Amino acid sequence: MAKNKRSPKPGGEKVNKSAAIRAELEKNPSAKPSQVVKALAEKGIQVSPTFVSVVKSKDGKRAGSTKRGPRAKGKRRRAPGRNGTPMHLHEADRNYVSWLKGIKASLESQLAAVGRRLTAFARSER
Repeated sequence: MAKNKRSPKPGGEKVNKSAAIRAELEKNPSAKPSQVVKALAEKGIQVSPTFVSVVKSKDGKRAGSTKRGPRAKGKRRRAPGRNGTPMHLHEADRNYVSWLKGIKASLESQLAAVGRRLTAFARSER
């Protein structure tokens, strides 16, 4: 990646263009990029209006701007459904519940059969 060239001051000293732009924006915060370019050109610093816009926008973000940032992870938007849950999950829940009811009925019938056998066995022992 190419290194940015800095405009030398008339004395041969290098200048930080971003700092010069920030200083100019402090003097006149409502200045448009083209106005900042003209003001810096008078001082012997050559910058483009695009670069001024970039520095201006980066400073706004750094200073705690009111713009909304990215959404926090884990908070997903869901399709509308019962209680905000996607409809396909309700169908899956219903299938799971009916499956559990079948298992419960099977276990109850097996338990009843075991109970009947124990009762029959206890009667035969007497």
